[in-house]
Amino acid sequence: MNNYPGIFAAPDCKKFAQKICQRLKAPLGKIKFELFSDGERWCKYEENIRGRHVFLISSSTNPLETWFDLWIMIDAARRASADEITAVVPYYRFSRQERKDESRVPITASMVADITEFLKADRILTMDLHADATQGSTLIPFDHLYGSDTLIKAAFKQEPTLAQKKSKITAIAGDPGALKFVRPIAERHDWNFAFVDKKRAGHEKLAKEEILPIFSDVPIKDSTCLILDDIASTFGSLEKVSYSLARAEAKKIFALVTHPVFAGPALDRLTASKIEKIWVGDTIPLSAEIISHPKIKVVSMAPIFAKAIKKIFLKESVTSLFPDKK
Repeated sequence: MNNYPGIFAAPDCKKFAQKICQRLKAPLGKIKFELFSDGERWCKYEENIRGRHVFLISSSTNPLETWFDLWIMIDAARRASADEITAVVPYYRFSRQERKDESRVPITASMVADITEFLKADRILTMDLHADATQGSTLIPFDHLYGSDTLIKAAFKQEPTLAQKKSKITAIAGDPGALKFVRPIAERHDWNFAFVDKKRAGHEKLAKEEILPIFSDVPIKDSTCLILDDIASTFGSLEKVSYSLARAEAKKIFALVTHPVFAGPALDRLTASKIEKIWVGDTIPLSAEIISHPKIKVVSMAPIFAKAIKKIFLKESVTSLFPDKK
């Protein structure tokens, strides 16, 4: 039995995995991927993993590649007699499809969990699920990490406005669906809290500059607003929320997002928005255009994943990483 975990990464996730390995002072496992001319994918472990606990990391900008790379890694690991297999999915793709909200649609978040369980993974490790209920879609253990504290610490360190003790900080939920995500953070930090009422017309419909109603116990005027969300896809919602806060005369507008998908017109909308800075995680590979954007500050989530992997490997409590979580 090795005294360090076997950490292996899908092609798009190597940089993130290397950061984890650096924190753990463990080598990145050797695995070879090939893409055949007809589009088929193939992998092979280039070292012995018999009897080992392996952590397989997959997080891609392509949702299908994220899961298929993970699944063939799991299958190969099981056939190579790995003792335990932990599927590490920093951004749980399809997590927004966690319920049947209309007729004749799939529950894809549950489907990908079912397949992962069927392939005999022993555990799933992820961060900031869009819906906590996703954890109930499989019988295998589901360790759920939280990225908000890491983003908050970075934001307060890098932005003097937030660090000022007299700053009136109001945590903003961009829509009623984000209430469960944002309210506990506001309570934990003793911040004011507000949410914006938004009715989504269709899936990711293009945003227009419109003012949305804000529900808050305190005036938004002259406050420092911190919009928090788990996912930013096309940035339509965050753009609308920023316009609404600016119209309400917020003093400063910042944002924190764990998973910066930033698809389609997202970067143009961020540029046009009233958000001054946005801190984002690196749970998916980020393009040079995203990293170099003047409003974007990237914060690595690798350290917290490294801590969680170490605790799982040593069979310790992952919950202990979050003393405020019950």
